[in-house]
Amino acid sequence: GKQPLDVLFLMSDNTNSMPALARLLGTQFLGCDSHRLALFVKAALKLHDDDDDDSSNHIVSKIKRLMKKLRSSNKAGALRQSVNLKPIVSNATRWSSVYQMLHRYTIIHKYIDTDDADIVPFLLSPIEHQRIKETVKELKKIDEVTMLLQSESITKSEARVLLNGVCEL
Repeated sequence: GKQPLDVLFLMSDNTNSMPALARLLGTQFLGCDSHRLALFVKAALKLHDDDDDDSSNHIVSKIKRLMKKLRSSNKAGALRQSVNLKPIVSNATRWSSVYQMLHRYTIIHKYIDTDDADIVPFLLSPIEHQRIKETVKELKKIDEVTMLLQSESITKSEARVLLNGVCEL
């Protein structure tokens, strides 16, 4: 059989088994950087299940519903006459898609027909809009680090320093 020293690396999709295996092998468990980053972003956005009208979750959900509405053919056509950008809807499995959706919102919001009765319920208040602009600035920093982490020339120790730095923002 194989000895623990014969193992170069392990890979698993079961996060519960990996720390236990690392303990059995007497080695350090580093964890999944992508998962760690996603958890950090989720916490930073405060995407929890409360119904507080002031929560980021509420604002992000409101923008997601707005973007879905704006993707309908007649709304998209009207928007396309003003700006050559399509609304983006976030994907639950990728934190970066939330950033992309919010960033796109900050660009196209001034072109949205605020007199359209279908759209009015999803429009943000000035305070909510300001909060999203601030959130996008913070997420932009994280997105830039994510791009650096995908570089082929980055070492594991450099990646760890970058990731630890972004998690301290």
